[in-house]
Amino acid sequence: MADDAKIVFVVGAGASREFGLPTGAELLREIARAVPYESGCVSELQLRVQSSFSSVQFGSSEPARLEMFRKAHFIGRNMSLAPSIDNFLHTHSRDELLIRIGKILIAAVIGAAEANSTLFQSRIDDDDNFALDFSATGYVKFSGKGYDVQPAGASWLAKIFWLLVSGRTFTDFKQALSRISFICFNYDRCIEQFISVASRSYFELDDGGTREVLDLIDIIHPYGKLGPLDFKHNSLTNFGDILDASKIIDASGQLQTFGEGGFASDVTDSIATKLTLAKTAVFLGFGFLPLNLNRVLMGRSWFISNVLGTSLGQSDATTSLISESLSRSFRRKKAPDGTGWVFGSTASNVELSPLRCSELIDHHWWFLQSEIGVSSF
Repeated sequence: MADDAKIVFVVGAGASREFGLPTGAELLREIARAVPYESGCVSELQLRVQSSFSSVQFGSSEPARLEMFRKAHFIGRNMSLAPSIDNFLHTHSRDELLIRIGKILIAAVIGAAEANSTLFQSRIDDDDNFALDFSATGYVKFSGKGYDVQPAGASWLAKIFWLLVSGRTFTDFKQALSRISFICFNYDRCIEQFISVASRSYFELDDGGTREVLDLIDIIHPYGKLGPLDFKHNSLTNFGDILDASKIIDASGQLQTFGEGGFASDVTDSIATKLTLAKTAVFLGFGFLPLNLNRVLMGRSWFISNVLGTSLGQSDATTSLISESLSRSFRRKKAPDGTGWVFGSTASNVELSPLRCSELIDHHWWFLQSEIGVSSF
Protein backbone atom coordinates (compact mmCIF):
# COMPACT_ATOMS: atom_id res chain seq x y z
CA MET A 1 0.00 0.00 0.00
CA ALA A 2 1.20 3.52 -0.76
CA ASP A 3 2.07 5.63 2.28
CA ASP A 4 2.61 8.84 0.32
CA ALA A 5 -0.05 8.80 -2.40
CA LYS A 6 -0.67 12.25 -3.84
CA ILE A 7 -3.31 11.43 -6.46
CA VAL A 8 -6.35 9.17 -6.06
CA PHE A 9 -8.16 8.11 -9.23
CA VAL A 10 -11.86 7.30 -8.76
CA VAL A 11 -12.77 5.09 -11.71
CA GLY A 12 -16.20 4.24 -13.13
CA ALA A 13 -17.55 2.16 -16.00
CA GLY A 14 -16.90 4.87 -18.56
CA ALA A 15 -13.17 4.43 -18.04
CA SER A 16 -13.16 0.71 -18.82
CA ARG A 17 -15.21 1.43 -21.95
CA GLU A 18 -11.99 2.61 -23.63
CA PHE A 19 -10.78 -1.01 -23.50
CA GLY A 20 -13.97 -2.57 -24.83
CA LEU A 21 -15.66 -3.31 -21.50
CA PRO A 22 -19.41 -2.60 -21.34
CA THR A 23 -20.97 0.51 -19.89
CA GLY A 24 -24.01 0.09 -17.65
CA ALA A 25 -26.42 0.20 -20.59
CA GLU A 26 -24.31 -2.22 -22.63
CA LEU A 27 -24.05 -4.58 -19.65
CA LEU A 28 -27.86 -4.82 -19.57
CA ARG A 29 -27.92 -5.84 -23.22
CA GLU A 30 -25.16 -8.42 -22.80
CA ILE A 31 -26.82 -9.93 -19.74
CA ALA A 32 -30.05 -10.36 -21.71
CA ARG A 33 -28.10 -12.12 -24.47
CA ALA A 34 -26.37 -14.42 -21.98
CA VAL A 35 -29.59 -15.85 -20.53
CA PRO A 36 -29.54 -19.57 -21.44
CA TYR A 37 -32.32 -21.76 -22.77
CA GLU A 38 -33.04 -25.10 -21.16
CA SER A 39 -31.78 -26.64 -24.39
CA GLY A 40 -30.45 -25.42 -27.69
CA CYS A 41 -28.21 -22.58 -26.50
CA VAL A 42 -26.78 -20.69 -29.45
CA SER A 43 -23.65 -19.14 -27.88
CA GLU A 44 -20.72 -20.42 -25.85
CA LEU A 45 -21.51 -17.86 -23.16
CA GLN A 46 -25.06 -19.19 -22.82
CA LEU A 47 -23.68 -22.72 -22.50
CA ARG A 48 -21.28 -21.65 -19.74
CA VAL A 49 -24.08 -19.89 -17.86
CA GLN A 50 -26.29 -22.94 -18.29
CA SER A 51 -23.53 -25.14 -16.85
CA SER A 52 -23.16 -22.71 -13.95
CA PHE A 53 -26.84 -23.08 -13.16
CA SER A 54 -26.47 -26.85 -13.17
CA SER A 55 -23.50 -26.63 -10.80
CA VAL A 56 -25.25 -24.55 -8.16
CA GLN A 57 -27.20 -26.44 -5.56
CA PHE A 58 -30.45 -24.51 -5.75
CA GLY A 59 -32.35 -27.75 -5.51
CA SER A 60 -32.13 -31.01 -7.36
CA SER A 61 -35.80 -31.36 -8.22
CA GLU A 62 -37.15 -30.66 -11.67
CA PRO A 63 -39.38 -27.83 -10.39
CA ALA A 64 -36.34 -26.17 -8.77
CA ARG A 65 -34.37 -26.41 -12.03
CA LEU A 66 -37.23 -24.93 -14.03
CA GLU A 67 -37.62 -22.13 -11.49
CA MET A 68 -33.96 -21.24 -11.99
CA PHE A 69 -34.45 -20.82 -15.74
CA ARG A 70 -37.71 -18.96 -15.19
CA LYS A 71 -35.99 -16.37 -13.01
CA ALA A 72 -33.12 -16.05 -15.49
CA HIS A 73 -35.59 -15.26 -18.25
CA PHE A 74 -37.42 -12.88 -15.93
CA ILE A 75 -34.12 -10.99 -15.58
CA GLY A 76 -33.38 -11.11 -19.29
CA ARG A 77 -36.69 -9.81 -20.57
CA ASN A 78 -36.64 -6.86 -18.15
CA MET A 79 -33.16 -5.60 -18.97
CA SER A 80 -34.56 -3.15 -21.51
CA LEU A 81 -36.70 -1.61 -18.74
CA ALA A 82 -34.08 -1.41 -15.99
CA PRO A 83 -31.92 1.70 -15.41
CA SER A 84 -29.11 -0.72 -14.50
CA ILE A 85 -28.65 -4.33 -13.44
CA ASP A 86 -27.95 -3.10 -9.91
CA ASN A 87 -31.25 -1.24 -9.82
CA PHE A 88 -33.14 -4.28 -11.03
CA LEU A 89 -31.55 -6.61 -8.47
CA HIS A 90 -32.16 -4.02 -5.75
CA THR A 91 -35.85 -3.99 -6.63
CA HIS A 92 -35.93 -7.76 -6.07
CA SER A 93 -33.41 -7.84 -3.21
CA ARG A 94 -35.57 -10.19 -1.13
CA ASP A 95 -35.37 -12.89 -3.80
CA GLU A 96 -32.14 -14.71 -2.91
CA LEU A 97 -32.30 -17.03 -5.90
CA LEU A 98 -32.78 -14.18 -8.38
CA ILE A 99 -29.86 -12.23 -6.86
CA ARG A 100 -27.61 -15.28 -7.17
CA ILE A 101 -28.62 -15.83 -10.79
CA GLY A 102 -28.12 -12.14 -11.57
CA LYS A 103 -24.57 -12.21 -10.19
CA ILE A 104 -23.78 -15.36 -12.19
CA LEU A 105 -24.89 -13.53 -15.34
CA ILE A 106 -22.81 -10.46 -14.43
CA ALA A 107 -19.68 -12.53 -13.77
CA ALA A 108 -20.07 -14.48 -17.01
CA VAL A 109 -20.56 -11.32 -19.10
CA ILE A 110 -17.66 -9.37 -17.53
CA GLY A 111 -15.38 -12.39 -17.89
CA ALA A 112 -16.25 -12.64 -21.59
CA ALA A 113 -15.77 -8.87 -21.96
CA GLU A 114 -12.23 -9.11 -20.55
CA ALA A 115 -11.45 -11.80 -23.14
CA ASN A 116 -12.73 -9.53 -25.93
CA SER A 117 -11.03 -6.37 -24.66
CA THR A 118 -7.95 -4.71 -26.10
CA LEU A 119 -6.02 -5.70 -22.97
CA PHE A 120 -6.30 -9.43 -23.53
CA GLN A 121 -2.89 -11.00 -24.18
CA SER A 122 -2.84 -13.02 -27.39
CA ARG A 123 -0.75 -16.17 -27.66
CA ILE A 124 0.17 -16.47 -31.33
CA ASP A 125 2.11 -19.71 -31.57
CA ASP A 126 2.87 -22.95 -29.77
CA ASP A 127 6.09 -21.56 -28.26
CA ASP A 128 4.14 -19.25 -25.96
CA ASN A 129 5.20 -16.12 -27.79
CA PHE A 130 2.90 -13.11 -27.60
CA ALA A 131 1.91 -10.52 -30.16
CA LEU A 132 2.69 -6.84 -29.94
CA ASP A 133 0.74 -5.45 -32.85
CA PHE A 134 2.27 -2.36 -34.45
CA SER A 135 -0.41 -2.46 -37.15
CA ALA A 136 1.67 -0.99 -39.96
CA THR A 137 4.55 -3.44 -39.53
CA GLY A 138 2.61 -6.52 -38.49
CA TYR A 139 3.63 -8.60 -35.50
CA VAL A 140 6.84 -8.32 -33.54
CA LYS A 141 7.38 -11.41 -31.40
CA PHE A 142 8.86 -11.53 -27.94
CA SER A 143 9.29 -14.77 -26.00
CA GLY A 144 7.57 -14.20 -22.68
CA LYS A 145 8.16 -10.46 -22.68
CA GLY A 146 5.89 -9.14 -25.40
CA TYR A 147 2.36 -8.05 -24.56
CA ASP A 148 -0.51 -6.89 -26.66
CA VAL A 149 -0.76 -3.38 -25.22
CA GLN A 150 -0.37 -1.38 -28.43
CA PRO A 151 -4.12 -1.30 -29.27
CA ALA A 152 -4.67 0.58 -25.99
CA GLY A 153 -1.87 3.05 -26.71
CA ALA A 154 -4.15 6.09 -26.73
CA SER A 155 -6.04 5.10 -23.59
CA TRP A 156 -6.12 6.87 -20.23
CA LEU A 157 -4.15 4.03 -18.64
CA ALA A 158 -1.44 4.43 -21.25
CA LYS A 159 -1.35 8.15 -20.46
CA ILE A 160 -1.00 7.42 -16.73
CA PHE A 161 1.75 4.92 -17.55
CA TRP A 162 3.53 7.61 -19.54
CA LEU A 163 3.25 9.92 -16.53
CA LEU A 164 4.84 7.24 -14.35
CA VAL A 165 7.73 6.36 -16.67
CA SER A 166 8.56 9.83 -18.00
CA GLY A 167 12.15 10.62 -17.00
CA ARG A 168 12.31 7.69 -14.57
CA THR A 169 14.35 4.56 -14.04
CA PHE A 170 12.57 1.43 -12.80
CA THR A 171 13.37 2.43 -9.21
CA ASP A 172 11.92 5.90 -9.78
CA PHE A 173 8.92 4.36 -11.54
CA LYS A 174 8.12 2.23 -8.50
CA GLN A 175 8.33 5.28 -6.28
CA ALA A 176 6.04 7.22 -8.63
CA LEU A 177 3.59 4.30 -8.72
CA SER A 178 3.44 4.39 -4.93
CA ARG A 179 2.22 8.00 -5.15
CA ILE A 180 -1.05 7.15 -6.90
CA SER A 181 -4.00 5.01 -5.85
CA PHE A 182 -7.27 3.81 -7.37
CA ILE A 183 -10.83 3.45 -6.14
CA CYS A 184 -12.34 1.38 -8.94
CA PHE A 185 -16.09 0.80 -9.11
CA ASN A 186 -15.74 -1.77 -11.90
CA TYR A 187 -15.67 -5.55 -11.59
CA ASP A 188 -12.96 -5.93 -14.25
CA ARG A 189 -9.18 -5.95 -13.69
CA CYS A 190 -8.18 -3.55 -16.50
CA ILE A 191 -6.02 -1.33 -14.28
CA GLU A 192 -4.03 -4.20 -12.80
CA GLN A 193 -3.68 -5.87 -16.19
CA PHE A 194 -2.44 -2.84 -18.07
CA ILE A 195 0.06 -1.56 -15.52
CA SER A 196 1.58 -4.98 -14.79
CA VAL A 197 2.01 -6.18 -18.37
CA ALA A 198 3.06 -2.76 -19.68
CA SER A 199 5.71 -2.57 -16.94
CA ARG A 200 6.96 -6.03 -17.80
CA SER A 201 7.38 -5.09 -21.43
CA TYR A 202 8.76 -1.57 -20.87
CA PHE A 203 11.32 -2.50 -18.21
CA GLU A 204 11.93 -6.07 -19.47
CA LEU A 205 11.01 -7.49 -16.09
CA ASP A 206 11.17 -11.09 -14.98
CA ASP A 207 8.38 -12.76 -13.03
CA GLY A 208 9.63 -11.37 -9.73
CA GLY A 209 9.79 -7.80 -10.99
CA THR A 210 6.35 -8.04 -12.56
CA ARG A 211 4.80 -9.35 -9.36
CA GLU A 212 6.53 -6.55 -7.46
CA VAL A 213 4.79 -4.01 -9.71
CA LEU A 214 1.46 -5.80 -9.32
CA ASP A 215 1.83 -5.67 -5.54
CA LEU A 216 2.58 -1.94 -5.69
CA ILE A 217 -0.71 -1.10 -7.44
CA ASP A 218 -2.75 0.48 -4.65
CA ILE A 219 -6.32 -0.32 -5.68
CA ILE A 220 -9.64 -1.13 -4.07
CA HIS A 221 -12.72 -2.46 -5.87
CA PRO A 222 -15.56 -1.46 -3.50
CA TYR A 223 -18.10 -3.70 -5.26
CA GLY A 224 -15.66 -6.57 -5.74
CA LYS A 225 -13.96 -7.96 -8.83
CA LEU A 226 -13.82 -11.18 -10.84
CA GLY A 227 -10.92 -12.39 -8.70
CA PRO A 228 -7.27 -11.57 -8.11
CA LEU A 229 -5.10 -10.94 -11.14
CA ASP A 230 -2.32 -13.50 -11.15
CA PHE A 231 0.29 -14.98 -13.42
CA LYS A 232 0.14 -18.50 -14.76
CA HIS A 233 2.11 -20.33 -17.45
CA ASN A 234 5.02 -18.27 -18.79
CA SER A 235 3.75 -15.11 -17.04
CA LEU A 236 0.55 -14.89 -19.05
CA THR A 237 -2.01 -13.38 -16.70
CA ASN A 238 -5.43 -14.84 -16.03
CA PHE A 239 -7.09 -11.70 -17.43
CA GLY A 240 -9.64 -12.80 -20.03
CA ASP A 241 -9.47 -16.48 -19.13
CA ILE A 242 -12.47 -18.46 -20.28
CA LEU A 243 -14.55 -18.86 -17.15
CA ASP A 244 -15.98 -22.34 -16.80
CA ALA A 245 -18.95 -23.06 -14.55
CA SER A 246 -16.95 -23.29 -11.32
CA LYS A 247 -14.98 -20.09 -12.05
CA ILE A 248 -18.17 -18.20 -12.89
CA ILE A 249 -19.72 -19.30 -9.62
CA ASP A 250 -16.57 -18.38 -7.66
CA ALA A 251 -16.38 -14.97 -9.34
CA SER A 252 -20.08 -14.24 -8.79
CA GLY A 253 -19.59 -14.83 -5.08
CA GLN A 254 -17.06 -11.97 -4.95
CA LEU A 255 -19.40 -9.39 -6.47
CA GLN A 256 -21.62 -6.93 -4.62
CA THR A 257 -24.38 -4.76 -6.05
CA PHE A 258 -25.26 -1.39 -4.58
CA GLY A 259 -28.56 -2.70 -3.23
CA GLU A 260 -26.83 -5.10 -0.84
CA GLY A 261 -26.07 -2.46 1.74
CA GLY A 262 -22.96 -0.47 2.53
CA PHE A 263 -19.38 -1.54 2.09
CA ALA A 264 -17.58 -3.73 4.57
CA SER A 265 -15.44 -1.92 7.14
CA ASP A 266 -12.17 -2.92 5.47
CA VAL A 267 -13.41 -1.38 2.21
CA THR A 268 -14.47 1.90 3.83
CA ASP A 269 -11.18 2.01 5.73
CA SER A 270 -9.25 1.58 2.48
CA ILE A 271 -11.24 4.33 0.75
CA ALA A 272 -10.72 6.64 3.72
CA THR A 273 -6.97 6.00 3.69
CA LYS A 274 -6.70 6.83 0.00
CA LEU A 275 -8.67 10.06 0.38
CA THR A 276 -6.73 11.07 3.50
CA LEU A 277 -3.37 10.66 1.78
CA ALA A 278 -4.40 12.33 -1.47
CA LYS A 279 -3.82 15.93 -2.43
CA THR A 280 -5.65 15.55 -5.75
CA ALA A 281 -8.69 13.45 -6.71
CA VAL A 282 -9.39 12.56 -10.34
CA PHE A 283 -12.78 11.11 -11.34
CA LEU A 284 -12.58 9.12 -14.58
CA GLY A 285 -15.65 7.73 -16.33
CA PHE A 286 -17.54 8.08 -13.06
CA GLY A 287 -21.26 8.67 -13.49
CA PHE A 288 -21.59 10.52 -10.15
CA LEU A 289 -24.56 8.38 -9.15
CA PRO A 290 -25.48 9.90 -5.77
CA LEU A 291 -25.36 6.54 -3.99
CA ASN A 292 -21.86 5.75 -5.26
CA LEU A 293 -20.63 9.29 -4.62
CA ASN A 294 -21.99 9.17 -1.07
CA ARG A 295 -20.24 5.86 -0.48
CA VAL A 296 -16.96 7.39 -1.58
CA LEU A 297 -17.35 10.54 0.49
CA MET A 298 -19.03 8.83 3.48
CA GLY A 299 -20.65 12.09 4.62
CA ARG A 300 -17.27 13.51 5.56
CA SER A 301 -15.14 16.43 4.44
CA TRP A 302 -11.74 15.69 2.94
CA PHE A 303 -8.58 17.78 2.74
CA ILE A 304 -8.07 17.54 -1.02
CA SER A 305 -7.03 20.70 -2.81
CA ASN A 306 -7.80 19.77 -6.42
CA VAL A 307 -10.67 17.74 -7.84
CA LEU A 308 -10.64 16.93 -11.55
CA GLY A 309 -13.07 14.79 -13.48
CA THR A 310 -14.75 13.85 -16.73
CA SER A 311 -18.33 14.97 -17.27
CA LEU A 312 -18.78 13.83 -20.86
CA GLY A 313 -22.48 13.41 -21.64
CA GLN A 314 -23.66 15.45 -18.64
CA SER A 315 -25.62 18.65 -19.18
CA ASP A 316 -24.22 21.96 -17.99
CA ALA A 317 -26.87 22.10 -15.26
CA THR A 318 -26.04 18.61 -14.02
CA THR A 319 -22.31 19.29 -14.12
CA SER A 320 -22.86 22.44 -12.06
CA LEU A 321 -24.82 20.48 -9.42
CA ILE A 322 -22.12 17.81 -9.25
CA SER A 323 -19.41 20.45 -8.89
CA GLU A 324 -21.31 22.10 -6.05
CA SER A 325 -21.67 18.76 -4.28
CA LEU A 326 -17.95 18.04 -4.63
CA SER A 327 -17.06 21.53 -3.39
CA ARG A 328 -18.99 20.88 -0.19
CA SER A 329 -17.06 17.68 0.52
CA PHE A 330 -13.55 18.59 -0.61
CA ARG A 331 -11.83 21.50 1.13
CA ARG A 332 -8.40 23.07 1.03
CA LYS A 333 -6.05 23.05 4.00
CA LYS A 334 -4.98 26.26 5.64
CA ALA A 335 -1.40 26.88 6.67
CA PRO A 336 -0.32 25.08 9.84
CA ASP A 337 -1.21 26.94 13.04
CA GLY A 338 1.55 25.43 15.11
CA THR A 339 -0.48 22.40 16.21
CA GLY A 340 -1.07 20.88 12.80
CA TRP A 341 -3.24 21.46 9.74
CA VAL A 342 -6.59 23.14 10.33
CA PHE A 343 -9.73 22.72 8.26
CA GLY A 344 -9.98 25.43 5.64
CA SER A 345 -13.03 27.46 4.73
CA THR A 346 -11.98 27.54 1.09
CA ALA A 347 -13.51 24.95 -1.21
CA SER A 348 -11.22 22.80 -3.30
CA ASN A 349 -10.54 23.65 -6.90
CA VAL A 350 -13.18 21.55 -8.69
CA GLU A 351 -12.88 21.26 -12.48
CA LEU A 352 -15.15 18.88 -14.38
CA SER A 353 -14.59 18.75 -18.14
CA PRO A 354 -16.66 17.24 -20.99
CA LEU A 355 -13.68 15.14 -22.11
CA ARG A 356 -12.85 11.49 -22.52
CA CYS A 357 -10.66 9.97 -19.83
CA SER A 358 -7.51 10.01 -21.93
CA GLU A 359 -8.20 13.59 -23.01
CA LEU A 360 -8.51 14.67 -19.38
CA ILE A 361 -5.08 13.20 -18.60
CA ASP A 362 -3.65 15.06 -21.60
CA HIS A 363 -5.35 18.29 -20.55
CA HIS A 364 -3.84 18.18 -17.06
CA TRP A 365 -0.58 16.47 -18.00
CA TRP A 366 1.90 18.92 -16.50
CA PHE A 367 -0.10 19.40 -13.33
CA LEU A 368 -0.41 15.64 -12.75
CA GLN A 369 3.28 15.15 -13.49
CA SER A 370 4.19 17.76 -10.89
CA GLU A 371 1.90 16.08 -8.34
CA ILE A 372 3.55 12.70 -8.86
CA GLY A 373 7.07 14.18 -8.71
CA VAL A 374 10.10 11.87 -8.39
CA SER A 375 11.32 12.58 -11.92
CA SER A 376 14.98 12.17 -12.87
CA PHE A 377 14.75 15.30 -15.06
